[in-house]
Amino acid sequence: MRSLFGILKLRLKLGDALLSPGRLVRFSVLLLLLLNGASSAALKDYNWSLSGSLLPGADSVEVYLAVRNDSAITAFSVEVYYDTTLLELAEPLENHLALAGRAADLEFFPSKLEDWGFVRLTVFSTVATAPFPELEAGSGAILKLSFKVKTPLETGASTTLQLKLKNGTLLSTYQLTAREFTGVPGDVDGNAKIDIFDLLELLKVLGGNGQESLFSDVDQNGKTDIFDLLRLLTLLAK
Repeated sequence: MRSLFGILKLRLKLGDALLSPGRLVRFSVLLLLLLNGASSAALKDYNWSLSGSLLPGADSVEVYLAVRNDSAITAFSVEVYYDTTLLELAEPLENHLALAGRAADLEFFPSKLEDWGFVRLTVFSTVATAPFPELEAGSGAILKLSFKVKTPLETGASTTLQLKLKNGTLLSTYQLTAREFTGVPGDVDGNAKIDIFDLLELLKVLGGNGQESLFSDVDQNGKTDIFDLLRLLTLLAK
């Protein structure tokens, strides 16, 4: 609760432009929603996931938070748990956490509680006039977190990440595993061969539920797009 009141204190310091009566009233309503946990029942029924691509020996990794929600979400607060002996959130947080996709027009307040091994992410909007930004129904990645890898992992080694609601409800568990880039175009899942599972993995990335990486850049042009899918389909047809 203290961290949410911290949001209000932070916003009060940002100037009169943010403190018009309408914006302040709307922001207060969102705070009450978060404090009361009014949407927790709905949030736990949505499909949440974490994903990321970690190369062996790498000193950093990006983790993506994705959700498939059947109805719009006005505000929510979730916690990402990680092993502090292996990972550390890159600083400053504001420069290494970013909303993406359907959440791009929202705002967020990160609260780092490293002693407990998690970061709390509160997502909301202070817009006072309609149409109000919200996380519309849909699926895909909505937030990116950057971590420093304190102890680089060898091939096959892994660390566990968990996503929870503030009340402790577990939403998702993800095993972040260090995988070598095989250099085989089309080997999206990094197992040194090309098969249907690579197609499924690439569709996850293109759908916003996975992270772009050297593995997903099938045509090796420096980005992941529809042309990588076409190239992979060609490879699978051989």
